[in-house]
Amino acid sequence: MTSPNFGKAGEVYVPGRDSPMIKAIAIGNVVSACQSAEEEYCRRLLFRALARFDAPVWRLPSGSIFELASLVAQQAADAHLPQEAQILLLAHDQLLPAPGTFEKLVTSLTDMATATSAHECRESVPSPPAPLPQAGVGSLVSRCATFAVNGLVATAAWDNRCCHGDYLTLRGMERFQSWIEANDHQAKKTDHNPLVVVTHVGSLTELPRITIQRQAGAWVHDFSDYRTHARQEMLSLLPDDCTSLLDVGGGNGVFLQAAKKRFPLCRTVLVESSPLACSEAAGKVDRVLQGDFLEVRLDDERFSGIAFLDVLEHALEPLAMLMKAKQLLQPGGFVIASIPNVAHWSVIADLIEGRWDYAPAGIHCVTHLRFFTRHSIIELFHDAGFVIERWGASRLLPPPWFNLSPMATALQIDEESLSVVAWHCLARLE
Repeated sequence: MTSPNFGKAGEVYVPGRDSPMIKAIAIGNVVSACQSAEEEYCRRLLFRALARFDAPVWRLPSGSIFELASLVAQQAADAHLPQEAQILLLAHDQLLPAPGTFEKLVTSLTDMATATSAHECRESVPSPPAPLPQAGVGSLVSRCATFAVNGLVATAAWDNRCCHGDYLTLRGMERFQSWIEANDHQAKKTDHNPLVVVTHVGSLTELPRITIQRQAGAWVHDFSDYRTHARQEMLSLLPDDCTSLLDVGGGNGVFLQAAKKRFPLCRTVLVESSPLACSEAAGKVDRVLQGDFLEVRLDDERFSGIAFLDVLEHALEPLAMLMKAKQLLQPGGFVIASIPNVAHWSVIADLIEGRWDYAPAGIHCVTHLRFFTRHSIIELFHDAGFVIERWGASRLLPPPWFNLSPMATALQIDEESLSVVAWHCLARLE
């Protein structure tokens, strides 16, 4: 079978010498309870992509890209920018563009007319030849679009709020971008609120009336809501004897809130390091403690269960976390955990291409200090005095082009692990 063309690993899009340049960049706000290291890393990657434009950056808090455009119109007038000057608008700063996305939007603006955009839409796009990730995986996935009404035109890029791709890593996003660009069809209209727009100053006030189409190869990933998922996929692991639940590193408390709906009599307690997240969680859970789990004092309170949902991999000493959990459990108590699987096919594919790119979230999250397989998870819990009773998983199956069968005679290939994005487990004291 012929291998698909995913572009070169590490390839950087370079616009032509005559490519028009952005004269100003405007970024709206993102409402977040956690000014985290992950969010800061996303900003760093975004500003790395923006640096090539050598343009001033305006931070103008706004609720939508259209509200931002209205604010930018006044800012541009105050700066005496000409009507034909090009402006790049971003709804917020938790956006990660695929290579060349901004440049492609700029180029298409020049080729087509008045405005180009990378935005969000609810239209369907061609599906890649691979299964899609299950909800709650927290994968990287995205989108694209072109506007045309009354002579105005805008192009846009799809994002993960409407279209899921078969990738979980930055290199994977590049592969998927290449596939979308090669298989893109005619543009479709959408009335959905865009995330990224390139337009002329003279068109800023007209953006709400412009119809959007997708632009081939323009792709952006939105990380703004990755901390707000209720983790519904973990609720099935909670046993019926869940009468009190401690969530370690549970952000703004949405998982505990969901657990409370399932077990109305369950006492819910959150330990979280972010003061902002704790403030947001205060009205959702019974008790909130701000601080490091290993240092926070819980008095004499004991729990029927403790949750570590994508937390242990961030810990310098995950064994110490489990040992403290053991001290806080009632007799017969349990621990549930979600832990990313470094043996997933997407990681292996990147390594074969010589890539390991840290990302704001996912298996390659920039704040991960420890990396696990199912084998090492079993060892970790055993060392802490737990036995795993039940397993679950978030899955993304390998695509057809990922074929390790020629190695099967020399290696014991774990087919199940290749498809698992994160292992979920319920463990009890031995």
